[in-house]
Amino acid sequence: MEPIDPSTYGVSNVDWENAKEELRKILIKCARKRQIKNYQQIKDELTTIDLDAYELLWFHIIAGLLGAVLIEELEAGRPALCVLVVNNEKHIPGAGFYPIVEEYLGIVASDYDAYAFKHMKEVYTYYRKYHHSHSTR
Repeated sequence: MEPIDPSTYGVSNVDWENAKEELRKILIKCARKRQIKNYQQIKDELTTIDLDAYELLWFHIIAGLLGAVLIEELEAGRPALCVLVVNNEKHIPGAGFYPIVEEYLGIVASDYDAYAFKHMKEVYTYYRKYHHSHSTR
């Protein structure tokens, strides 16, 4: 999977890296509380990048950040943390989640709902067991 180029969205590399770390911290906090969040909630909490300035692009920026964090988490041997960001209709991750997880874990989902809930359980279990913050640095 190719790394995402933040300049595609007009975001600097420094802001992109800082936003990934901020997103990771938001999601770890979420995991410890056994919560999920939707894209709007992530937009409202993420402060590193002023997403309001991007009008309709904000959703794509969040999706790109989620993909980048997901890849880093899987490469580090941690569970799919980004599974906790869900769409409003089905309460499962967006379509970009599945190809990344399938590529990195080599498991193809036949039932996306069950697949997402399995990964949510893994994330909750992992972050209940490990109470310190994990960083890719």
